[in-house]
Amino acid sequence: MKKLLVGVAVVTALVVSGLAASAAEVQVSLTATGFQPNAPQINWGDTIVFTNKDSAKHTLLIPRLELTKDLGPGESFAQKFEVDAGSYQMRDRLANRTYNGRIEVSLTGQLTLKGAASVAYGKRLAVSGTSPYAETPVVLETRAPGQGGDWTPLVTVTPGADGSFTAALPLERGGRIQATTAGGQLRSQPILVTVVPKLAVSVVPRRPKVGRLAKIVVKIGPAGAARGATLETYVTLRKRWTRVKTTPVKATTGVVTFSVKATEAPTQYRITVARASTNPGYVAIQSKPFKITGA
Repeated sequence: MKKLLVGVAVVTALVVSGLAASAAEVQVSLTATGFQPNAPQINWGDTIVFTNKDSAKHTLLIPRLELTKDLGPGESFAQKFEVDAGSYQMRDRLANRTYNGRIEVSLTGQLTLKGAASVAYGKRLAVSGTSPYAETPVVLETRAPGQGGDWTPLVTVTPGADGSFTAALPLERGGRIQATTAGGQLRSQPILVTVVPKLAVSVVPRRPKVGRLAKIVVKIGPAGAARGATLETYVTLRKRWTRVKTTPVKATTGVVTFSVKATEAPTQYRITVARASTNPGYVAIQSKPFKITGA
């Protein structure tokens, strides 16, 4: 019994110090006078080994787990408790007597998660964290911006022996991200991530004739990142950018086009997607300046 208590103390010390604790194995005896001990306190994921130390047959019952197990003299049965945290009544039937006991299953430690605040569309978001349950799967989930909506699983990772884990997450749009373990009972603090849309600009034709129209084709990825885009031109005399036109973005393709008249003198333009024109989960973006000169 002293050996068991020392083992539990070591597990507790590891959790308090921030290190992941390996699952423990706790011994419970079925005797002529009932369970020994009759009120074990264990951590989620621990295993209890029930052993019949009597000379008569015993029947072990854990109603909440719908478990019934007959154990002859000297026989053992192991039950792993990857279950909901809380109390589990146990009963030991011996001939015409029944002994009662109770198992307390608790969650211990903290699940952490960290990562960058933003990621470029098409790139994966690198995240890392620690779990108090070494080598127990951690599910990384995302939820759309705002307070409502369901959490959607992204990936499942398995921490190492020290409880640390890393992952590269594919994100279509920004939102909240959290880690869960222990069957979803233990959750990290969510992190908020935004996605930086991709912006591609092309001019057709590249060198239009003076007085002719040039088409500026803008493609924003993903298609649902923005509702509108603005064409701006640089006014040299005022030394500032001025709005030319704001046009809706096609929701299905992410494409928007502008037409400008080519002049003999080079005219400098840029495309801006303001914060007010982005959809939730995305940030404002701006193209590099480009020039159109008539031939």
